[in-house]
Amino acid sequence: RGCRMVVDTYLFDFDGTLVDTAIYGMMYEAIIERLKQKGKIVNVDSAAQALGISKGKHGRYDSGDLCKALGMVDDYYDVLSEHIKVIPVLHEDARFVLKELKKRGKVVGVVSNSMQRTIRLYLDKYGISQYVDFIYSAGDAGCKKSSLEFWKRLIAVRKLDPVRCVMVGDTKIDDGEVPAKFGFKTFLLEDKQSLKKVLAIT
Repeated sequence: RGCRMVVDTYLFDFDGTLVDTAIYGMMYEAIIERLKQKGKIVNVDSAAQALGISKGKHGRYDSGDLCKALGMVDDYYDVLSEHIKVIPVLHEDARFVLKELKKRGKVVGVVSNSMQRTIRLYLDKYGISQYVDFIYSAGDAGCKKSSLEFWKRLIAVRKLDPVRCVMVGDTKIDDGEVPAKFGFKTFLLEDKQSLKKVLAIT
């Protein structure tokens, strides 16, 4: 009888999994206004089209991608930092779950389409950097999580054995179907409350 592989590495998506994405909707208009004020765009739709940026699942453009493409990353972080100060975004059980996994000696990674700088900003703000061993972002991979290449590069860079890893996220394709092709165990959150269920995965 073959022995069962133990999960020793827990990979977490970021937006929607560890933090609430509502903050991006709240800061969206402030970003667009700033881009207009600085003469970077006149009309957001035509600017996004010209840059090859399409609307996401919330019916708006990714303001981080817009700012990056227009050389306005520092402005993006000015606005984000102001919003983070006043809007609580960390999901209720996130700290408890990460801390518990570290206590059990597990490796914890954040695997995300978000920019490294964004992830670090949140981790530092909520004092949870100590529970995260590594961050791997779309910027590191040079492509998004929906691409097979992202996962190939992650496996190579972090020397991962997919059957000993679980990918925890909230997006069916990025966090479920694509990593599963490489043998990663996957756990899709039904809601924020289901984050604690990750601790039952062994």
